[in-house]
Amino acid sequence: MNNKYIVPNFKSLIDYYNEVGFYDLEKLKFLKGEFRLDNIEDVGTQVLVLTGLGKQYILEGKIDEAYKVFIKAKSILLFNISNIHTDIIAFFYFEYSQLFIVFNDKKGRKYIEKALTYVKSKILFTQINYISFKYSPHTKDEKYISDLISQVDQLKQVGKYSIYIMGLFRIGIAFKNINDYMNASQYFGIALKESKKYGLNHIGYNIRNSIGHLYILQNQLNKAITYLNIHKNDTESYTTRTLMIENIAYAYYLMRDYATASEEFLDAYNLAKINGVIQQLPIQCYYLGKCYDQLNQPRQALAYYKLGFENTNEHLKMGFSYTGDRKLAVEAYIQYLEKVAYSKFKDSPTEDVFQFALGKAWKEITHLFQYHLLTVHIRRVNQNEDLFKTLEMKESTFFAIKSRLAKHSFTLPNMKEVSKPFDPVHKVDPLILYIENNLMNFDWKEAHKRFEKDIFRFLYQQYGFQKKRLEDVLELSYSSVWAKMKIIEGPYTERN
Repeated sequence: MNNKYIVPNFKSLIDYYNEVGFYDLEKLKFLKGEFRLDNIEDVGTQVLVLTGLGKQYILEGKIDEAYKVFIKAKSILLFNISNIHTDIIAFFYFEYSQLFIVFNDKKGRKYIEKALTYVKSKILFTQINYISFKYSPHTKDEKYISDLISQVDQLKQVGKYSIYIMGLFRIGIAFKNINDYMNASQYFGIALKESKKYGLNHIGYNIRNSIGHLYILQNQLNKAITYLNIHKNDTESYTTRTLMIENIAYAYYLMRDYATASEEFLDAYNLAKINGVIQQLPIQCYYLGKCYDQLNQPRQALAYYKLGFENTNEHLKMGFSYTGDRKLAVEAYIQYLEKVAYSKFKDSPTEDVFQFALGKAWKEITHLFQYHLLTVHIRRVNQNEDLFKTLEMKESTFFAIKSRLAKHSFTLPNMKEVSKPFDPVHKVDPLILYIENNLMNFDWKEAHKRFEKDIFRFLYQQYGFQKKRLEDVLELSYSSVWAKMKIIEGPYTERN
Protein backbone atom coordinates (compact mmCIF):
# COMPACT_ATOMS: atom_id res chain seq x y z
CA MET A 1 0.00 0.00 0.00
CA ASN A 2 1.14 3.54 -0.74
CA ASN A 3 -1.09 5.32 1.76
CA LYS A 4 0.41 8.47 3.18
CA TYR A 5 1.04 8.40 6.89
CA ILE A 6 -1.29 10.39 9.11
CA VAL A 7 0.91 12.19 11.62
CA PRO A 8 -0.21 13.73 14.89
CA ASN A 9 -0.73 17.46 15.36
CA PHE A 10 2.73 19.01 15.06
CA LYS A 11 2.49 20.76 18.43
CA SER A 12 1.79 17.42 20.09
CA LEU A 13 4.64 15.83 18.15
CA ILE A 14 7.07 18.55 19.26
CA ASP A 15 6.03 18.01 22.85
CA TYR A 16 6.40 14.25 22.37
CA TYR A 17 9.91 14.62 21.03
CA ASN A 18 10.84 16.97 23.86
CA GLU A 19 9.64 14.62 26.58
CA VAL A 20 10.01 11.05 25.40
CA GLY A 21 13.70 11.15 24.58
CA PHE A 22 14.52 11.77 28.20
CA TYR A 23 12.39 8.87 29.37
CA ASP A 24 13.11 6.06 26.94
CA LEU A 25 15.26 6.30 23.82
CA GLU A 26 13.54 3.21 22.43
CA LYS A 27 10.34 5.23 22.06
CA LEU A 28 12.11 7.76 19.86
CA LYS A 29 13.47 5.01 17.60
CA PHE A 30 10.05 4.54 15.99
CA LEU A 31 11.11 7.43 13.74
CA LYS A 32 13.41 5.11 11.80
CA GLY A 33 10.80 2.45 11.12
CA GLU A 34 7.40 4.14 11.27
CA PHE A 35 7.98 7.37 9.40
CA ARG A 36 9.40 7.31 5.88
CA LEU A 37 10.15 10.73 4.50
CA ASP A 38 8.93 9.90 0.99
CA ASN A 39 5.51 9.05 2.46
CA ILE A 40 5.09 12.44 4.11
CA GLU A 41 3.71 15.14 1.82
CA ASP A 42 3.84 18.11 4.19
CA VAL A 43 7.30 19.72 4.17
CA GLY A 44 6.85 21.05 7.70
CA THR A 45 6.23 17.53 8.98
CA GLN A 46 9.29 16.32 7.05
CA VAL A 47 11.42 18.90 8.86
CA LEU A 48 9.80 17.99 12.16
CA VAL A 49 10.41 14.24 11.76
CA LEU A 50 14.01 14.77 10.66
CA THR A 51 14.58 17.11 13.60
CA GLY A 52 13.19 14.51 15.97
CA LEU A 53 15.49 11.93 14.42
CA GLY A 54 18.46 14.27 14.82
CA LYS A 55 17.52 14.76 18.45
CA GLN A 56 17.41 10.99 18.91
CA TYR A 57 20.87 10.58 17.41
CA ILE A 58 22.29 13.27 19.73
CA LEU A 59 20.77 11.56 22.75
CA GLU A 60 22.20 8.22 21.60
CA GLY A 61 25.58 9.83 21.05
CA LYS A 62 25.65 9.15 17.29
CA ILE A 63 26.75 12.67 16.47
CA ASP A 64 27.89 11.98 12.92
CA GLU A 65 24.40 10.66 12.08
CA ALA A 66 22.79 13.64 13.82
CA TYR A 67 24.85 16.01 11.66
CA LYS A 68 23.70 14.34 8.43
CA VAL A 69 20.02 14.42 9.45
CA PHE A 70 20.11 18.07 10.54
CA ILE A 71 21.80 19.14 7.31
CA LYS A 72 19.02 17.41 5.35
CA ALA A 73 16.33 19.02 7.51
CA LYS A 74 17.97 22.43 7.13
CA SER A 75 18.00 22.08 3.36
CA ILE A 76 14.25 21.32 3.26
CA LEU A 77 13.53 24.12 5.74
CA LEU A 78 15.41 26.85 3.89
CA PHE A 79 13.87 25.85 0.55
CA ASN A 80 10.29 25.88 1.94
CA ILE A 81 10.54 28.29 4.87
CA SER A 82 7.52 30.40 3.85
CA ASN A 83 5.30 27.30 3.96
CA ILE A 84 6.38 26.01 7.39
CA HIS A 85 4.80 26.93 10.72
CA THR A 86 7.03 29.17 12.82
CA ASP A 87 6.98 26.78 15.80
CA ILE A 88 8.41 24.04 13.59
CA ILE A 89 11.13 26.45 12.44
CA ALA A 90 11.80 27.37 16.07
CA PHE A 91 11.93 23.72 17.10
CA PHE A 92 14.39 22.94 14.31
CA TYR A 93 16.79 25.77 15.20
CA PHE A 94 16.48 24.89 18.88
CA GLU A 95 17.50 21.27 18.33
CA TYR A 96 20.06 22.22 15.67
CA SER A 97 21.71 24.48 18.27
CA GLN A 98 22.25 21.44 20.48
CA LEU A 99 24.53 19.93 17.83
CA PHE A 100 26.83 22.95 18.08
CA ILE A 101 26.62 22.93 21.87
CA VAL A 102 27.84 19.31 21.82
CA PHE A 103 30.90 20.60 19.94
CA ASN A 104 31.32 23.51 22.41
CA ASP A 105 30.78 25.86 19.48
CA LYS A 106 29.46 29.36 20.19
CA LYS A 107 27.32 29.17 17.05
CA GLY A 108 24.93 27.13 19.18
CA ARG A 109 23.83 30.29 20.98
CA LYS A 110 23.20 32.01 17.65
CA TYR A 111 20.76 29.27 16.62
CA ILE A 112 19.01 29.39 20.01
CA GLU A 113 18.46 33.12 19.51
CA LYS A 114 17.17 32.41 16.02
CA ALA A 115 14.70 29.91 17.47
CA LEU A 116 13.41 32.57 19.87
CA THR A 117 12.59 34.88 16.94
CA TYR A 118 10.25 32.25 15.44
CA VAL A 119 8.62 30.59 18.46
CA LYS A 120 4.92 31.24 19.20
CA SER A 121 4.05 28.42 21.61
CA LYS A 122 4.30 29.56 25.23
CA ILE A 123 5.55 26.19 26.48
CA LEU A 124 8.15 25.90 23.71
CA PHE A 125 9.21 29.50 24.39
CA THR A 126 9.72 28.67 28.09
CA GLN A 127 11.90 25.74 27.14
CA ILE A 128 13.99 27.57 24.54
CA ASN A 129 14.33 30.63 26.76
CA TYR A 130 15.64 28.41 29.54
CA ILE A 131 18.25 26.88 27.20
CA SER A 132 19.20 30.40 26.07
CA PHE A 133 19.71 31.42 29.67
CA LYS A 134 21.53 28.17 30.48
CA TYR A 135 24.27 29.01 27.98
CA SER A 136 24.63 32.62 29.05
CA PRO A 137 28.20 33.97 28.88
CA HIS A 138 27.90 34.82 32.59
CA THR A 139 27.55 31.26 33.87
CA LYS A 140 30.22 31.77 36.54
CA ASP A 141 28.42 34.67 38.24
CA GLU A 142 26.55 33.99 41.48
CA LYS A 143 23.60 36.04 40.23
CA TYR A 144 23.39 33.74 37.23
CA ILE A 145 22.88 30.77 39.55
CA SER A 146 20.07 32.46 41.49
CA ASP A 147 18.38 33.45 38.22
CA LEU A 148 18.87 29.90 36.91
CA ILE A 149 17.14 28.48 39.98
CA SER A 150 14.20 30.80 39.27
CA GLN A 151 14.08 29.69 35.61
CA VAL A 152 14.14 26.03 36.63
CA ASP A 153 11.24 26.56 39.05
CA GLN A 154 9.17 27.98 36.16
CA LEU A 155 9.79 24.80 34.17
CA LYS A 156 8.41 22.75 37.05
CA GLN A 157 5.34 24.98 37.26
CA VAL A 158 4.45 24.45 33.58
CA GLY A 159 4.88 20.69 33.94
CA LYS A 160 8.11 20.31 31.92
CA TYR A 161 9.54 17.77 34.35
CA SER A 162 12.28 16.37 32.14
CA ILE A 163 13.64 19.86 31.42
CA TYR A 164 13.14 20.78 35.09
CA ILE A 165 15.34 17.87 36.18
CA MET A 166 17.90 18.79 33.54
CA GLY A 167 17.75 22.26 35.09
CA LEU A 168 18.55 20.89 38.54
CA PHE A 169 21.50 19.13 36.94
CA ARG A 170 22.56 22.39 35.27
CA ILE A 171 22.43 24.21 38.63
CA GLY A 172 24.84 21.59 39.99
CA ILE A 173 27.18 22.21 37.05
CA ALA A 174 26.98 25.97 37.63
CA PHE A 175 28.04 25.49 41.26
CA LYS A 176 30.83 23.16 40.10
CA ASN A 177 32.07 25.88 37.71
CA ILE A 178 32.57 28.30 40.60
CA ASN A 179 34.27 25.57 42.69
CA ASP A 180 31.36 25.31 45.13
CA TYR A 181 31.59 21.54 45.30
CA MET A 182 29.27 21.17 48.30
CA ASN A 183 26.30 22.77 46.53
CA ALA A 184 27.22 21.05 43.28
CA SER A 185 27.07 17.67 45.01
CA GLN A 186 23.75 18.59 46.65
CA TYR A 187 22.05 19.52 43.36
CA PHE A 188 23.50 16.52 41.53
CA GLY A 189 22.02 14.36 44.28
CA ILE A 190 18.59 16.00 44.01
CA ALA A 191 18.62 15.76 40.23
CA LEU A 192 19.64 12.09 40.33
CA LYS A 193 16.88 11.28 42.83
CA GLU A 194 14.27 13.05 40.68
CA SER A 195 15.52 11.35 37.52
CA LYS A 196 15.02 7.96 39.18
CA LYS A 197 11.56 9.01 40.36
CA TYR A 198 10.41 9.89 36.84
CA GLY A 199 12.36 7.13 35.06
CA LEU A 200 14.69 9.54 33.26
CA ASN A 201 17.53 7.10 32.67
CA HIS A 202 19.29 9.20 30.05
CA ILE A 203 19.52 12.22 32.35
CA GLY A 204 20.50 9.98 35.26
CA TYR A 205 23.64 8.72 33.57
CA ASN A 206 24.64 12.25 32.53
CA ILE A 207 24.39 13.20 36.20
CA ARG A 208 26.44 10.17 37.26
CA ASN A 209 29.18 11.17 34.84
CA SER A 210 29.30 14.65 36.36
CA ILE A 211 29.39 13.17 39.86
CA GLY A 212 32.43 11.13 38.80
CA HIS A 213 34.05 14.28 37.40
CA LEU A 214 33.27 16.10 40.64
CA TYR A 215 35.20 13.42 42.55
CA ILE A 216 38.16 14.09 40.23
CA LEU A 217 38.01 17.82 40.95
CA GLN A 218 38.05 17.01 44.66
CA ASN A 219 41.13 14.83 44.08
CA GLN A 220 39.22 11.68 45.06
CA LEU A 221 40.68 9.88 42.06
CA ASN A 222 40.26 6.26 43.14
CA LYS A 223 36.68 6.97 44.19
CA ALA A 224 35.99 8.54 40.76
CA ILE A 225 37.45 5.53 38.93
CA THR A 226 35.42 3.04 41.00
CA TYR A 227 32.18 5.04 40.67
CA LEU A 228 32.45 5.56 36.90
CA ASN A 229 33.45 1.93 36.26
CA ILE A 230 30.25 0.81 38.04
CA HIS A 231 28.01 2.87 35.75
CA LYS A 232 29.82 3.23 32.40
CA ASN A 233 28.34 0.16 30.68
CA ASP A 234 24.70 0.77 31.66
CA THR A 235 23.99 3.95 29.73
CA GLU A 236 22.29 3.83 26.31
CA SER A 237 24.12 6.95 25.15
CA TYR A 238 27.46 6.40 23.46
CA THR A 239 28.37 10.00 24.28
CA THR A 240 27.81 9.54 28.00
CA ARG A 241 29.67 6.23 28.04
CA THR A 242 32.55 7.80 26.13
CA LEU A 243 32.72 10.70 28.59
CA MET A 244 32.72 8.31 31.54
CA ILE A 245 35.67 6.37 30.10
CA GLU A 246 37.47 9.65 29.35
CA ASN A 247 37.02 10.73 32.97
CA ILE A 248 38.41 7.38 34.15
CA ALA A 249 41.39 7.89 31.83
CA TYR A 250 41.85 11.45 33.08
CA ALA A 251 41.89 10.24 36.70
CA TYR A 252 44.69 7.79 35.84
CA TYR A 253 46.47 10.60 33.97
CA LEU A 254 46.39 12.79 37.08
CA MET A 255 47.75 9.82 39.06
CA ARG A 256 50.63 9.75 36.54
CA ASP A 257 49.75 6.20 35.56
CA TYR A 258 50.24 7.06 31.90
CA ALA A 259 50.20 3.47 30.66
CA THR A 260 46.74 2.78 32.11
CA ALA A 261 45.54 6.26 31.12
CA SER A 262 46.57 5.64 27.50
CA GLU A 263 44.67 2.33 27.48
CA GLU A 264 41.53 4.02 28.79
CA PHE A 265 41.80 6.96 26.38
CA LEU A 266 42.27 4.49 23.53
CA ASP A 267 39.12 2.61 24.65
CA ALA A 268 37.26 5.92 24.65
CA TYR A 269 38.62 6.78 21.19
CA ASN A 270 37.63 3.42 19.69
CA LEU A 271 34.13 3.64 21.21
CA ALA A 272 33.71 7.18 19.91
CA LYS A 273 35.11 6.43 16.45
CA ILE A 274 32.97 3.32 15.91
CA ASN A 275 29.74 4.90 17.15
CA GLY A 276 30.07 8.40 15.73
CA VAL A 277 30.85 10.39 18.89
CA ILE A 278 33.06 12.51 16.68
CA GLN A 279 33.08 15.64 18.85
CA GLN A 280 35.35 13.87 21.37
CA LEU A 281 38.01 12.62 18.96
CA PRO A 282 40.36 15.67 19.03
CA ILE A 283 40.61 15.84 22.83
CA GLN A 284 41.08 12.07 23.10
CA CYS A 285 43.96 12.24 20.61
CA TYR A 286 45.41 15.18 22.52
CA TYR A 287 45.61 13.18 25.74
CA LEU A 288 46.85 10.06 23.96
CA GLY A 289 49.67 12.19 22.59
CA LYS A 290 50.47 13.53 26.06
CA CYS A 291 50.44 10.03 27.56
CA TYR A 292 52.80 8.58 24.96
CA ASP A 293 55.05 11.60 25.29
CA GLN A 294 55.29 10.93 29.04
CA LEU A 295 56.00 7.26 28.25
CA ASN A 296 58.88 8.41 26.01
CA GLN A 297 57.32 6.98 22.87
CA PRO A 298 57.58 9.95 20.45
CA ARG A 299 56.49 7.97 17.38
CA GLN A 300 53.14 7.09 18.97
CA ALA A 301 52.80 10.52 20.56
CA LEU A 302 53.19 12.36 17.27
CA ALA A 303 50.91 9.87 15.52
CA TYR A 304 48.05 10.69 17.91
CA TYR A 305 48.74 14.42 17.90
CA LYS A 306 48.55 14.28 14.13
CA LEU A 307 45.34 12.23 14.30
CA GLY A 308 43.82 14.92 16.54
CA PHE A 309 44.87 17.52 13.96
CA GLU A 310 43.20 15.51 11.19
CA ASN A 311 39.97 15.03 13.17
CA THR A 312 39.88 18.76 13.84
CA ASN A 313 40.17 19.45 10.12
CA GLU A 314 37.13 17.23 9.54
CA HIS A 315 35.18 19.26 12.11
CA LEU A 316 36.18 22.51 10.42
CA LYS A 317 34.98 21.17 7.06
CA MET A 318 31.62 20.44 8.71
CA GLY A 319 31.30 24.08 9.73
CA PHE A 320 32.35 23.95 13.38
CA SER A 321 34.62 26.70 14.61
CA TYR A 322 38.33 26.63 15.43
CA THR A 323 37.91 26.88 19.20
CA GLY A 324 38.13 24.80 22.37
CA ASP A 325 39.31 21.21 21.97
CA ARG A 326 39.84 21.67 18.24
CA LYS A 327 42.23 24.57 18.70
CA LEU A 328 43.99 22.72 21.53
CA ALA A 329 44.53 19.64 19.34
CA VAL A 330 45.98 21.63 16.43
CA GLU A 331 48.32 23.67 18.63
CA ALA A 332 49.51 20.51 20.41
CA TYR A 333 50.36 18.88 17.08
CA ILE A 334 52.33 21.90 15.85
CA GLN A 335 54.18 22.32 19.15
CA TYR A 336 55.08 18.64 19.29
CA LEU A 337 56.36 18.78 15.72
CA GLU A 338 58.67 21.55 16.85
CA LYS A 339 59.76 19.57 19.91
CA VAL A 340 60.53 16.46 17.84
CA ALA A 341 62.21 18.61 15.21
CA TYR A 342 64.47 20.23 17.79
CA SER A 343 65.44 16.89 19.34
CA LYS A 344 66.36 15.62 15.89
CA PHE A 345 68.24 18.79 14.86
CA LYS A 346 70.21 19.64 17.98
CA ASP A 347 72.86 16.94 17.41
CA SER A 348 72.98 17.40 13.65
CA PRO A 349 76.50 17.08 12.18
CA THR A 350 75.61 19.60 9.45
CA GLU A 351 75.23 22.62 11.73
CA ASP A 352 78.37 24.35 10.41
CA VAL A 353 77.85 23.17 6.84
CA PHE A 354 74.82 25.34 6.09
CA GLN A 355 75.81 28.64 7.69
CA PHE A 356 76.21 29.99 4.15
CA ALA A 357 72.41 29.71 3.64
CA LEU A 358 71.38 32.07 6.45
CA GLY A 359 69.64 35.16 5.13
CA LYS A 360 69.47 33.86 1.56
CA ALA A 361 66.36 33.17 -0.51
CA TRP A 362 65.60 29.57 -1.38
CA LYS A 363 66.30 30.17 -5.08
CA GLU A 364 69.83 31.42 -4.35
CA ILE A 365 70.48 28.50 -1.98
CA THR A 366 69.36 26.07 -4.70
CA HIS A 367 71.64 27.69 -7.29
CA LEU A 368 74.62 27.44 -4.93
CA PHE A 369 73.92 23.80 -4.24
CA GLN A 370 73.45 22.85 -7.89
CA TYR A 371 76.63 24.68 -8.82
CA HIS A 372 78.65 22.84 -6.14
CA LEU A 373 77.09 19.44 -6.82
CA LEU A 374 77.75 19.62 -10.55
CA THR A 375 81.27 21.03 -10.11
CA VAL A 376 82.25 18.26 -7.65
CA HIS A 377 81.09 15.64 -10.16
CA ILE A 378 82.62 17.41 -13.18
CA ARG A 379 86.01 17.42 -11.45
CA ARG A 380 85.78 13.61 -11.10
CA VAL A 381 84.87 12.62 -14.69
CA ASN A 382 86.57 12.96 -18.04
CA GLN A 383 83.60 13.28 -20.38
CA ASN A 384 79.99 14.40 -20.35
CA GLU A 385 78.61 10.89 -20.83
CA ASP A 386 80.12 9.77 -17.53
CA LEU A 387 78.54 12.74 -15.75
CA PHE A 388 75.10 12.03 -17.23
CA LYS A 389 75.36 8.37 -16.30
CA THR A 390 76.46 9.06 -12.70
CA LEU A 391 73.69 11.58 -12.07
CA GLU A 392 71.11 9.71 -14.20
CA MET A 393 70.51 12.97 -16.02
CA LYS A 394 69.53 13.64 -19.62
CA GLU A 395 71.94 15.68 -21.73
CA SER A 396 69.24 18.27 -22.44
CA THR A 397 68.54 18.62 -18.71
CA PHE A 398 72.21 19.25 -17.93
CA PHE A 399 72.56 22.01 -20.52
CA ALA A 400 69.31 23.65 -19.40
CA ILE A 401 70.59 23.74 -15.81
CA LYS A 402 74.02 24.97 -16.96
CA SER A 403 72.40 27.80 -18.91
CA ARG A 404 70.13 28.79 -16.00
CA LEU A 405 73.09 28.85 -13.56
CA ALA A 406 75.11 30.97 -15.97
CA LYS A 407 72.34 33.60 -15.99
CA HIS A 408 72.91 33.94 -12.24
CA SER A 409 76.73 34.16 -12.64
CA PHE A 410 77.41 30.54 -11.70
CA THR A 411 79.78 29.33 -14.44
CA LEU A 412 80.50 25.60 -14.42
CA PRO A 413 84.09 24.51 -15.24
CA ASN A 414 84.79 23.23 -18.71
CA MET A 415 84.98 19.44 -18.93
CA LYS A 416 88.15 19.69 -21.08
CA GLU A 417 90.06 21.77 -18.56
CA VAL A 418 92.70 19.97 -16.54
CA SER A 419 92.21 21.63 -13.14
CA LYS A 420 88.48 22.42 -13.35
CA PRO A 421 88.59 24.92 -10.47
CA PHE A 422 85.72 26.28 -8.38
CA ASP A 423 84.90 29.94 -8.85
CA PRO A 424 86.41 31.56 -5.70
CA VAL A 425 83.49 34.04 -5.58
CA HIS A 426 81.00 31.23 -4.96
CA LYS A 427 83.11 28.50 -3.41
CA VAL A 428 81.80 27.18 -0.03
CA ASP A 429 84.29 24.66 1.41
CA PRO A 430 81.93 23.10 4.03
CA LEU A 431 79.34 22.53 1.29
CA ILE A 432 81.93 20.74 -0.85
CA LEU A 433 82.81 18.44 2.05
CA TYR A 434 79.10 17.81 2.74
CA ILE A 435 78.55 16.73 -0.88
CA GLU A 436 81.67 14.55 -0.98
CA ASN A 437 80.81 12.82 2.30
CA ASN A 438 77.06 12.40 1.83
CA LEU A 439 75.84 12.66 -1.76
CA MET A 440 78.32 11.02 -4.11
CA ASN A 441 76.32 7.79 -4.39
CA PHE A 442 73.06 9.61 -5.17
CA ASP A 443 71.69 10.56 -8.57
CA TRP A 444 70.58 14.14 -9.30
CA LYS A 445 67.04 13.81 -7.86
CA GLU A 446 68.07 11.81 -4.78
CA ALA A 447 70.87 14.27 -3.98
CA HIS A 448 68.40 17.16 -4.13
CA LYS A 449 65.97 15.37 -1.86
CA ARG A 450 68.64 14.62 0.76
CA PHE A 451 70.02 18.16 0.60
CA GLU A 452 66.60 19.77 1.01
CA LYS A 453 65.82 17.59 4.02
CA ASP A 454 69.13 18.34 5.74
CA ILE A 455 69.28 22.07 5.08
CA PHE A 456 65.62 22.63 5.88
CA ARG A 457 66.12 21.04 9.27
CA PHE A 458 68.94 23.48 9.91
CA LEU A 459 67.00 26.53 8.68
CA TYR A 460 63.85 25.58 10.59
CA GLN A 461 65.84 25.48 13.82
CA GLN A 462 67.81 28.65 13.06
CA TYR A 463 64.63 30.61 12.33
CA GLY A 464 63.07 29.62 15.64
CA PHE A 465 60.76 26.88 14.31
CA GLN A 466 58.58 29.61 12.79
CA LYS A 467 57.07 28.74 9.43
CA LYS A 468 56.05 32.34 8.74
CA ARG A 469 59.63 33.49 9.15
CA LEU A 470 60.78 30.73 6.78
CA GLU A 471 58.26 31.95 4.21
CA ASP A 472 59.55 35.51 4.49
CA VAL A 473 63.31 34.86 4.47
CA LEU A 474 63.30 32.06 1.90
CA GLU A 475 60.71 33.89 -0.23
CA LEU A 476 58.60 30.75 -0.47
CA SER A 477 54.85 30.28 -0.44
CA TYR A 478 53.05 28.75 2.53
CA SER A 479 52.33 25.57 0.54
CA SER A 480 56.00 25.18 -0.41
CA VAL A 481 57.14 25.54 3.20
CA TRP A 482 54.48 23.08 4.37
CA ALA A 483 55.57 20.55 1.72
CA LYS A 484 59.17 20.76 2.92
CA MET A 485 58.01 20.44 6.54
CA LYS A 486 56.46 17.09 5.66
CA ILE A 487 59.84 15.92 4.35
CA ILE A 488 61.66 16.74 7.58
CA GLU A 489 59.06 15.05 9.83
CA GLY A 490 60.62 11.75 8.85
CA PRO A 491 59.47 8.35 10.19
CA TYR A 492 57.63 9.85 13.17
CA THR A 493 54.69 10.64 10.89
CA GLU A 494 53.99 6.94 10.32
CA ARG A 495 51.19 5.44 12.43
CA ASN A 496 51.61 1.92 13.79
